[in-house]
Amino acid sequence: MLLLRPFGFTQADYERLNTMAPEQAATQIRDLVARELVVGLPTAEASTPVFTVPPDYDEFRLFLNDRIRKLREHFRKKSWIKNADYRELFKVDRRKATKELRQLAEVYGLLQLEGTRRGAHYRPTAALGVSI
Repeated sequence: MLLLRPFGFTQADYERLNTMAPEQAATQIRDLVARELVVGLPTAEASTPVFTVPPDYDEFRLFLNDRIRKLREHFRKKSWIKNADYRELFKVDRRKATKELRQLAEVYGLLQLEGTRRGAHYRPTAALGVSI
């Protein structure tokens, strides 16, 4: 959603693009606002609220643009990704790969961790928009 509507989105946009009920969309948007991942834009009192990524999140937007595109390509070939796969795909060290994978799972909800330790791997969630 954040990438598809870089200049703002309404709750109706969110519902339509994520195919969900209004109550669920409202709850998720409130959660995004509470976590400061999106902010409400000033609108006229009678106008529909519009939300967007805060201006200081340009680096965040560039990060997601790069990662999401390559992850979607990866998940078209393979249904999961391990830390080693991520390191090779993005040319990062183990620590950075671990941090980014956790962030993509826990903060952005794009990946789901399965397994532990050496058996740990990530699968895409519906939010990533990949069907496997």
